[in-house]
Amino acid sequence: MKKSLSLLMAGIILLSGCSAVNAPNITNPVIINQDTKADTFQNSIFTISALSQPTASINKVSLLAAETLLNNTIKVTIKKDPKQRQVIVAGKTHFHDLWARDGMYGAWGALLSERPDITRDSLSAMLDFQFDNGMISRRMGAETTEASIVKKSLGFKKTDKANFKVVDDEKAGAWWTGVKQAMPGKAPDSNMIVTILFGEYIRRTNDLTFLNSYYQKLTKSQAWLKLQLDENGLISQHGFSDWKDTVDRGKLSMYNQALYYKSLLAMSELALKLNKKEESDYYKSLASNLKTTVNQKFWDRINGYYIDSELFSHFSPDGNLFAVAYGLASSEQAAKIFNRCDLLLKNYLVLPAADGAYPAKNYGLPHRLFDLKDYHDKIRWPWQNALYALAAKRNGEQARAEKILNDIAGVVIKDGDFYETYDNNKPVKRAFYESEVGFSQFAGIFLIAKSEIYSN
Repeated sequence: MKKSLSLLMAGIILLSGCSAVNAPNITNPVIINQDTKADTFQNSIFTISALSQPTASINKVSLLAAETLLNNTIKVTIKKDPKQRQVIVAGKTHFHDLWARDGMYGAWGALLSERPDITRDSLSAMLDFQFDNGMISRRMGAETTEASIVKKSLGFKKTDKANFKVVDDEKAGAWWTGVKQAMPGKAPDSNMIVTILFGEYIRRTNDLTFLNSYYQKLTKSQAWLKLQLDENGLISQHGFSDWKDTVDRGKLSMYNQALYYKSLLAMSELALKLNKKEESDYYKSLASNLKTTVNQKFWDRINGYYIDSELFSHFSPDGNLFAVAYGLASSEQAAKIFNRCDLLLKNYLVLPAADGAYPAKNYGLPHRLFDLKDYHDKIRWPWQNALYALAAKRNGEQARAEKILNDIAGVVIKDGDFYETYDNNKPVKRAFYESEVGFSQFAGIFLIAKSEIYSN
């Protein structure tokens, strides 16, 4: 009954439409096939006037998103801590764990659905089990990813677990890479996404007691991130450790740079909330320096986008769209990035993970064996469409934002759920893998975009 009442409240709120440079100089990147030419496409679909209210499709999908996140919310204890927490797992079938990426975007959606208690519990779960060195785990679950995947492949149905015994450390999941010394669990984006969500939670709730309780852990998180910087001040990683964790796309991904930039701004705002002006100025200065460096090192003036990494110069929507959404890109850069996205959507409903293919050798051995060596390039991820809508709104393009969000809402209505991945305009369904259903990251980012696009 309580859950139903919460869902009804979320629905009412959501229906209201209210929210409470030079060419890249990284050394010798590989040029991947690019079958799109930004200068040959004339975009004329965004000349419509902005809508005053969300469409029926947007309202329907918003309600489904809120319902999806509530249905993906489970109560758990973690390790030997008897405290029960409400956390959002990544999906309905495959990913019944708390992943920092999916769970935090889901928790952001819960915040917008008037469930700050879920957001607070999710943040406390990640920070209470922060490692001594400051790293935040990428995943918590009842068992290891290895055990989970084996059980799934043998046909065992996943069930909610009351206790998360496993908190992934640096080497967790290394088995799938086929690379010695791989450390996919050493994932900088966990620290950054948690900080970004914490900033959003405080901005909306002004819960200074909660901020005071966790501020030192947040500063510890930033100190760990600083240890991951290269000589130019760019955030580095091990292969297989960002959200594209099936592929080694290099140490310096644009995706991570955009998140790091936003996390620094979030820390600056959080410090200011506690009247720590010197610390606030410090984080703001780091962000400013990072912005300059990223635009020098990653922006491709010829093709008009941020390159994917130091290894690959192709267009990857993730880092580019986060760069726009988080203010790292200028309006002029955003226009070129959007043009590239529009080209990729000319014949497809959903944006691909990359415009091109990573070499097969850069994928982990299991993914090469089981027909998933395109999982993080040619396969399409609809949460990126929702991010595109959000980025357009934040760049001042209301009509474009509404069009993109309405289009992806139509995909959700067509297929009846928030699917994780698409291929040939359908949810992925292969011999060894089917798209996750009720994907929390997609539902969460959809609600974030909807809330901002239709806010007063």
